[in-house]
Amino acid sequence: MSEAERHPFPYLEEVIDDRLRLLDPTAVPPKPKPSGLGAGMGGPGGLDMSDPRVQDLIRQFQQQQQQQNKGGAPK
Repeated sequence: MSEAERHPFPYLEEVIDDRLRLLDPTAVPPKPKPSGLGAGMGGPGGLDMSDPRVQDLIRQFQQQQQQQNKGGAPK
């Protein structure tokens, strides 16, 4: 039996597990944390805004923007 035959609706299984975790966190294993760039944006590979690396990138971007704004408006 193939994986698709055992789980014809993987999304439904994921939603059910999420709801069950809300009722009883010990009923199903916790979801694995997404990793990589974009983790946490509503699916695999989403962006985790609480990641310190992401926060550092945001600060760097803000500093670059401030430096560009001090130099005057772009032409």
